[in-house]
Amino acid sequence: MEAENISVTHAAIVQLQSPLDRTVLSKAWEKTKKKNPFLHVKWSAGFIKNLPLDASKPEFIQTSEGEFEEYFNVSANIKVDSSRLMIYEAGLTIQIVVVTPHSLADGTSMMLILHDLLTFYEKSYLSQPLVTKYPVAAQH
Repeated sequence: MEAENISVTHAAIVQLQSPLDRTVLSKAWEKTKKKNPFLHVKWSAGFIKNLPLDASKPEFIQTSEGEFEEYFNVSANIKVDSSRLMIYEAGLTIQIVVVTPHSLADGTSMMLILHDLLTFYEKSYLSQPLVTKYPVAAQH
């Protein structure tokens, strides 16, 4: 498999307390991309090109929880040249799927992306930048 065809797909299933607010989540995605510049670039033939922040909008799909695995498998096998956010909605349960070229991100980065996205969604009044204290390695 060519390196350019490898993508990183990360998913989280979230139980909401109220119906999903697509507008707030779309704004949270934009703030997340602003905080993490590799989410708004395009990978092409070994080169990185900046994209406008609004170039990639979340994709919202109505489904059932029973179809989450199928949708994840389909999402995990797509070739992307820039990051994508897909939200599969099943009532108050949603599946968040972020797909990005492996050349731009790895599995560890994706956990941080999901953290930022959910924090911006939960606290929609936050403005970028989101300041997060990550653990510091012990000093010996």
